[in-house]
Amino acid sequence: MKKNDKENYIKKGKVEKILEKELGEINKKISDLKEQIDRIYEYVDEIFILQRKGQPPNEEEMRIIYDNINTQGSFKDSMPLYLFKDELKKKFNISEEGLNEKIIELNKREIIHLRGADKSEKIEEPEHCIKSKNGKLFYYITWIKR
Repeated sequence: MKKNDKENYIKKGKVEKILEKELGEINKKISDLKEQIDRIYEYVDEIFILQRKGQPPNEEEMRIIYDNINTQGSFKDSMPLYLFKDELKKKFNISEEGLNEKIIELNKREIIHLRGADKSEKIEEPEHCIKSKNGKLFYYITWIKR
């Protein structure tokens, strides 16, 4: 091997460092793009919901609001029911009774799952729940079907 040929080679360690740096930058750019796409989807969802303001929410709009709250609050798919209801009441023209009926109907159809508080939890605010016909109090909601 000639001396000039030897000078044109890059050592393996140096190549690995260059690749590692480049891959790190690419992964950061991909992550940034994902965040931008998520913000665009949230914006589109908000526009969709705002167009129907003043009307009762449909199932898809309720799911969008559930997903937005779940993502923002990092609830891992089970959130306090009052947060969900409060957001729906802010965005739509619906009474407390009408909203409770709609939520109970989704629960009966197994689109969502409502659950009560654990025995260890002390929730003293009954307005934060929905009371079923048999008297059970529901405090949490999980969206099941997509």
